[in-house]
Amino acid sequence: DTALDDYRHTLTTLNLTDPTIPLVSTLTGQLTTPGQLTTPDYWTDQLRHTVRFHDALQTLRDEGVRLCLEVGPDAVLTGMIRSGWSEETLTAVPLLRARHPEPDVLGAGLARAYVHGARVDLAAHFPGATPTDLPTYAFRHSRYWLTSASRARRHTAGADAPRHPLLDTVVDLAERNETVLGGRVGSDDQLWLADHTIDGNVILPATAFLEIAAAAAARTGAAQVEQLTLEAPLRLRQGEAVRLQIAVQAADRAGIRTFSVHSRPAGAEGEEAAWTRCASGAFAAAEAVPDADTFGPLRTWPPAQAAEVPLEGVYARLSRIGYEYGPAFQGLRKLWQHGEELYAEVELPRPLHDAADAFSVHPALLDAAIQPLVVMASESLASGDLLRLPFDWHGAAFWSSGGLTRLRVRLMPSGDDTVSVALADQHGSPVAQARALTLRPVSRRQFTGQFTPEAATPYALAWQPVTDPVPGAGPEKLVHITDRLPDEVGTTVLRVPRSTGADVAGGVRGVVAGVLEWLRA
Repeated sequence: DTALDDYRHTLTTLNLTDPTIPLVSTLTGQLTTPGQLTTPDYWTDQLRHTVRFHDALQTLRDEGVRLCLEVGPDAVLTGMIRSGWSEETLTAVPLLRARHPEPDVLGAGLARAYVHGARVDLAAHFPGATPTDLPTYAFRHSRYWLTSASRARRHTAGADAPRHPLLDTVVDLAERNETVLGGRVGSDDQLWLADHTIDGNVILPATAFLEIAAAAAARTGAAQVEQLTLEAPLRLRQGEAVRLQIAVQAADRAGIRTFSVHSRPAGAEGEEAAWTRCASGAFAAAEAVPDADTFGPLRTWPPAQAAEVPLEGVYARLSRIGYEYGPAFQGLRKLWQHGEELYAEVELPRPLHDAADAFSVHPALLDAAIQPLVVMASESLASGDLLRLPFDWHGAAFWSSGGLTRLRVRLMPSGDDTVSVALADQHGSPVAQARALTLRPVSRRQFTGQFTPEAATPYALAWQPVTDPVPGAGPEKLVHITDRLPDEVGTTVLRVPRSTGADVAGGVRGVVAGVLEWLRA
């Protein structure tokens, strides 16, 4: 009797005694009434006869029911419903679960019921709470999953793994003393790369090229990257990876080994499989020794007699002139100026700390170290027509074994658009240096234009006849031959006399041959 009284109380509390609400008997699988569900015979028959649970759910579905709430001590019936019906056909939600906090399960159940169309009085469940509007700014997502490279390592005969995040194979060529290293980069494989955006394009940082070159130098026994010249920016499209190939030539008598870095889309075939040369340079065998005069000022911190440069809103300012650095590349913490020299304190963002051990200096941290050059030039770049991009490294040496997350930086002018770079750890001990880093001014139109579909080829021919009557001469045609080379090359105009028959065919062939030869030169 007590159990039946509790059951009647539950039906009343849940307002299930309303005659407009369909109730189904699990004995018959048909519609029933609250009175029939609260008799002793009904529950004894539940123990003696077959329970027609599926038929009861079919009847509810025929009555238009699409959402079931399980009011009981556990989610047993919910599991049975989910195993027999799809979510689109019939949704089951438990309001209690054994060994789970009741407020949490009830709140989650009400929320799930609400999003599936139930009318829920959330104010009664959360007394005193008030609705709030969503923020008007874009959500910034943070990933907490491990981002280790899960892609398959493809090793062919003779290929080794170089133990570097951006390189996955290395082959020493027999009888040639040459080495070829391979790698794969992409903003989906290395998520931090997506934060290096220049004028709306995700570009592999120049510091990543330097890191790859330093890893190749160490693998081939060289002591430093004597020269690294960036020849073409490497754009990283979302969802597409890029294969890298670093070819290191045999050493000459002075121990210099030249190298080149090529790229192509991963998985490309046919014409798309052509390699693009992105960088070239040379490795030196001579050991580089830290210069005491260069690194001495980095032992006293903050730098003596230097004026601090305010950095409030610095990344917002840089974004307006084309340097749209994401969180991974926002590592500039302090900046000082002493005469023409710059001092900076940079820090690797915390989500990248675990990856720092795999690099000599993490490319995002090294990029932050040279960002003061752009910050101090931001006024001259304020018009937005030019970008200053790293172009050439000389005498780059690393003495760190990796794992650094904070650096002291000294940038010293050494020529037009050129500085020397000295990096020390948080105690002032030498970490790395570059004898010279040259930045090149590039127009934003030229930089971004090279990534348009029309710029897929380095140059092209366009023939356009132009009437140009010359007094005292026969009618002629001007043929404009335009190209997509830099602006300083300009447009070439050839004057071709009008003729007929074989002369025209031979003349045109000669012109085309001459133009192609000129373009090759």
